[in-house]
Amino acid sequence: MIERLVASRRYRNASDAQREWLQMIEGRKAEENAPLHALQEASRVGVNDCGAGRFRSFKSPAALKRRLTAIAEDAIATKPLWGNTLEVCTGGAAGRPA
Repeated sequence: MIERLVASRRYRNASDAQREWLQMIEGRKAEENAPLHALQEASRVGVNDCGAGRFRSFKSPAALKRRLTAIAEDAIATKPLWGNTLEVCTGGAAGRPA
């Protein structure tokens, strides 16, 4: 396979082809591990906040549910700081749907 890629002149030599494949594999591993790293960081922040006394107690599960619902509704109603999310997420041109 590597010989064919070099022969096609896409790569100068076998080392260039192997280097790109390794970089591709490392990139995929980083993407796969990103959610785990985000969860670990969120856990670390939460534990540190609790240790520093930055937490809130609720008298009942219903009170907790009301608070979480209010937070979710606020997040949904708040306009993102970065502008129109549809344009950002779909790659559409500004002012024109994708």
